Amino acid sequence: MKSCRLTIYPFVLLFIVGVCSTSYGNPLIRESLEQIIEFSVKKSGQTAAKEFVEFGGETAAREVLEKAYQEGGEALTKKVVQYSEKYGIIALRGIRQSPKIFLQALDDMPDNLIRSALQSVKREPELLARLTSEYGSKALKVAAQHPGVGPQIASKLGKEGIDLALELPTESAIKLNKIAGPLQKLDSTQRSAIIDIIKKAPGKALDLLENHPRVLYTSAAVASFLAAKDQILGDSEVHIDDNGQVQVVDKHGLIGRTVNCLLNTKETRNAISAVFYVIALVIGCGGVSIIVGGFRKRKVKEERLKQKLTKN
Repeated sequence: MKSCRLTIYPFVLLFIVGVCSTSYGNPLIRESLEQIIEFSVKKSGQTAAKEFVEFGGETAAREVLEKAYQEGGEALTKKVVQYSEKYGIIALRGIRQSPKIFLQALDDMPDNLIRSALQSVKREPELLARLTSEYGSKALKVAAQHPGVGPQIASKLGKEGIDLALELPTESAIKLNKIAGPLQKLDSTQRSAIIDIIKKAPGKALDLLENHPRVLYTSAAVASFLAAKDQILGDSEVHIDDNGQVQVVDKHGLIGRTVNCLLNTKETRNAISAVFYVIALVIGCGGVSIIVGGFRKRKVKEERLKQKLTKN
């Protein structure tokens, strides 16, 4: 079987090169096409040749080059060749939808994310062409960083979602994508406020929203979530009922919560005020007694002193 594949391979190459040699039109296109075939097929082996044929061969490659020339002239056409030589046929597949948009965005990306970005474009070319046109290289970055879910987050939550997802690990991005649909339906002010909470406490906030999606279904539930922002960002325990309403539980234990409950009643506050009033009154009376007693002692001493002086 192996010898059969080796026999077929030269014929594949001859077919590709033969078709290319009969290509016509712009000399730059013809020269660029020859370079792509020379590097991507001849020098990369049988697998690359197979990928090139599956991609569409010379016809598909020429279409990408012609589109690049129309969108960006000689400079963009040469850039197509450069990316093809560096990343292989996947580069042609990735930029096929819109060479100018994708190549400009790829130029702004770190090298370690480019291949993953091209894979994402290959999977969802039309969606990522639209997102990249609107949000630039960040759209490709989030697609490369979170394959599969990144483009969905960008599509639903726009720039805010992209910026948030780029700060999250993929595990958290998956959770964000699960709530992105209902989050998308909120008004911009509420959506931005919730995204801000997630950004500041991603683990806690995403767990709450993933486990209690009803929080995002009604205005009252959303309002209760936003009202509990300080507790969510802090160490308070947060409970959410079946209606999505957020309830904050103070972490002082049963006795502490009981005391807090008692202290927060009107009757208890009035009683405490009365006790303090009585204490203040007692203290005040005691102070008066001390003053009066001291005055009386001084008068007695003075009287005794006068009596002694009179006897003498």
